Amino acid sequence: MITEIAPGSPAEHAGLQLGDVIEEINRQAVRSLADFAKIVTEANGQLTVLLLVRREERSLFVIFNRRG
Repeated sequence: MITEIAPGSPAEHAGLQLGDVIEEINRQAVRSLADFAKIVTEANGQLTVLLLVRREERSLFVIFNRRG
């Protein structure tokens, strides 16, 4: 669950919001913080990643560009 977003960060530019839950990164399931860290490490160097995010009662895809 997203608990903090830095102003002006790529996350803010992507439209991520406090309380969003990241369920997938690049179509890989995120079930724990360890999963998240592993997948992010594997995606290191990619400028753009695809996130599946649950926001309240709906799910949406978010394209996350590390350059902002």
